[in-house]
Amino acid sequence: MRRFIWISLLVGSMLCSSGCTEGFFARQDKKTAESQLHLPKGIKYLSFKSYPRSWGWFGREGLWIRSEIKFAEDEFIAYVENLGNSSVWKPVKFNSYSPSIGESYSMEALRWSDLPLPVSIKSRFRENGALKPDLIDAENGKYYCSTIAFLQVLPPSKEDHKPYDWRAAGWRNVGRACDELTSYDSATIKVLAILDFNARRMSIYIQFSG
Repeated sequence: MRRFIWISLLVGSMLCSSGCTEGFFARQDKKTAESQLHLPKGIKYLSFKSYPRSWGWFGREGLWIRSEIKFAEDEFIAYVENLGNSSVWKPVKFNSYSPSIGESYSMEALRWSDLPLPVSIKSRFRENGALKPDLIDAENGKYYCSTIAFLQVLPPSKEDHKPYDWRAAGWRNVGRACDELTSYDSATIKVLAILDFNARRMSIYIQFSG
């Protein structure tokens, strides 16, 4: 009897290992999107995907999160009213990721802008790609495109320092709006949200570098 119980527990843990882990990461990734975009509690998800769904050799390397959400009318009105509220739109840490937050942010890093999306942002998504946001062609609404980028923002230190000392060389992880970067290659985290005023819907895409 004891042997049967032990085998049952072992088989159950093996079956749960991948499924339970996927469920944990899905919940964690939803919390990431909701906290970064200050979404209402209990927001309705029309779709949600994130990948990878398990740990690799270097954690969840290359993680992306993609979702579509729908606002109730009262949620939408309250959310839009706060889009320009600087007391709401402040930097929020990314849990379980390094860097978790920028050391400084530009004036434009956390702003919402009028649609349509600039070509420079739209061109990052393949026409028939699985990651392409549903609302990429929306025209009436706002979009938010913010990054944490590794940039040289200070002059190199004149003091002696060890070779490859990136801090002494003036490099920092900083918050910047997408259109402030000359190349997205320097962005370690990208957050894109497209808010369609007509449909009261939002497309969300978050990408972490490898």
